Parts: sequence; structure tokens; C-alpha cells
Amino acid sequence: MKYILWLFVSPFVNTVCAQKISGYIFSKNKEALVAATVRNLNSDKATITDGKGYFELDSHSPDDKIAVEYIGYNI
Repeated sequence: MKYILWLFVSPFVNTVCAQKISGYIFSKNKEALVAATVRNLNSDKATITDGKGYFELDSHSPDDKIAVEYIGYNI
């Protein structure tokens, strides 16, 4: 099975100039992937998606890359 990653990058500047990477993870059938693991590969910080497939991660570089893992799905 494959999934489509819809990623909406929305930077929020705070006192330390950190940004957030946020978005939604959906299956090919447009079903939210609940509890998918989303990892920032540069910082190795991770989070999981909520009930709507939404996630937020801290980002400190515009070059940060993310990886998404979900049991039963293969890219």
C-alpha cells in the first residue's frame, strides 16, 4: 500500500526564531492516518499524527527533511 503525504509548511516565529513544520498525512483513499510517526531527520525529533492525521514538529533549518512511518504502509 502507498500513501500520499500532504504537507503544509507553516513557519511560526517565536523568541528563539524556531519554526514549525505542520501538515496532514492521508492515505491514497484520503483517509487520515492516525498515529503515524513523523520524524525530523536532521534533529531526530518525532511526533505522531492526531485523529485527523495532523502533526506539528519543531524545525530549526529550512533544509530539514521529514520521514513518515505507518504500520502496514510501504513507499
